[in-house]
Amino acid sequence: MKIRLFLFLYLIGFIAFGQNVKVLKGKVVAPIKNLSGINIRNLSTQKETVSVSDGEFSILVKAGDSLVFTSVQLESKQIVIEKEDFDYLPFLVKMKAKVTQLNELIIKESKVDAVSLGIIKKKIKKLTPAERRLYAATSGPLDILLNAFSGRTSQLKKGVEIEKYQITQNKVFNMFDKEYFTEEYKIPEEYIDGFVVYASEKPKIMDAVKQKNKLLTAFLLGELAEEYKKMIAEKK
Repeated sequence: MKIRLFLFLYLIGFIAFGQNVKVLKGKVVAPIKNLSGINIRNLSTQKETVSVSDGEFSILVKAGDSLVFTSVQLESKQIVIEKEDFDYLPFLVKMKAKVTQLNELIIKESKVDAVSLGIIKKKIKKLTPAERRLYAATSGPLDILLNAFSGRTSQLKKGVEIEKYQITQNKVFNMFDKEYFTEEYKIPEEYIDGFVVYASEKPKIMDAVKQKNKLLTAFLLGELAEEYKKMIAEKK
C-alpha cells in the first residue's frame, strides 16, 4: 500500500513538473559574424544545447531556471527565466565580445585578491570609460585648476551622466524586445527608441535596471508609457 501511494505521488509530481516545462526559442545577438556553437546550459536540469549560425537556439526550461551562455569569443552570461519570457518569442539574449586588455590591472571576484595579498588597502572601484576620463582630469591639483577653468571638467561630468543613461538604455533593450513595447505598452514602433531614451533618464528606472528587477522595470515602464503617449498626442 505504501509503495503504491509513493508511486502515485511521484507520478503526480512528475506530471506537474512536466506541465511547467516549455520549449524556449531564443536568439543570441552579439557583435560577431558567426554565432554558431554558443553553449547554452540549463543549470537546473544540466541539459545543454548550442546555437546555430544565426544565433538561434531551443531548450527546455521552466520559470525560475537559470540559463548560462558561454562561448570562446563572448563574455559568459547567466539569465534567470521568468514566466513573461515565454510570451515574447524569440527570447533575445545580448552578449558582449571578449576584449583583451593590456597594461591594466583587472580585479575579479575571488577569495584571493589584491586586498588579501596586501597589494592595495581596499578594493578598486571599476570605472567606466567616461568615469576614467573624469578621474584623469581631476587626479592632480594642476589638472583640477586647468580643467575647471577650461570647462572640461563640467563637460566630462556630463559625459559620465550620458554614459549612465546609455548603459540603462542598453539594459532595457536587453530585457525587452521592440515587440514588447508595441504590444504591451501600445507605443508606435517609430517612437520606441525615443521612449527608451526618455525612460532611461528616470532615477526609478535606472535603479530598477541596476537591481536587474525585470518585473519592477516593466511596471515603471508601463506608467511612463502612458505619460509618453500623451506627450506624443500633444505634439501631433
